Amino acid sequence: MKGCKHCRMYNSQKMESNQLFLTMPRPVIDRLMKSYFFYFWNEAENEIRFVTSFDTTEEDIQSLLQAVKDSF
Repeated sequence: MKGCKHCRMYNSQKMESNQLFLTMPRPVIDRLMKSYFFYFWNEAENEIRFVTSFDTTEEDIQSLLQAVKDSF
């Protein structure tokens, strides 16, 4: 993910729609769950799914990116 070189986070599936599939350490996921709603896609592999919508703003994205960085 751009701007998060130190993060151990990986795209786990090809991006083909408004869904983003990521894997990251479970403690990071647990911290993010306190402020953001997302789905586990494969909990055993720490794979989560974010879904955007037509009204997702650049500010929404930057806020999430900052939360991810802060959670590592």
